[in-house]
Amino acid sequence: MAGAAAAGAGAANARARRRVTGYLEGRGAVSAAYTPAKTDIRAFERLRRAGVLVEAAPGRFFLDLVRYHEVEAVRQRRTWQIALGVALTLAALALLFYSSGTLTPQPISRP
Repeated sequence: MAGAAAAGAGAANARARRRVTGYLEGRGAVSAAYTPAKTDIRAFERLRRAGVLVEAAPGRFFLDLVRYHEVEAVRQRRTWQIALGVALTLAALALLFYSSGTLTPQPISRP
């Protein structure tokens, strides 16, 4: 149950990140009028902390595309590493159960 909640939160975070970056990128990467919605504030602040959104002047931000692509590459690499780790763990568990006889088929006894 916690895994499904984490996956849902991750997907919501990705959507918020795309909305924020899409908004700025769609307006020539600079917008003095952009004020994030309450649902996007957390993603907006994360992007600022990561150096993806740079404040050029008070209230004026631009999207550093080079930094954005670097951050996304690191995030994708980390996601693949976690997925690979989970897959290898599941494969090791399957081999362990199979070698111990837990997963071997049992003959059907008929009366």
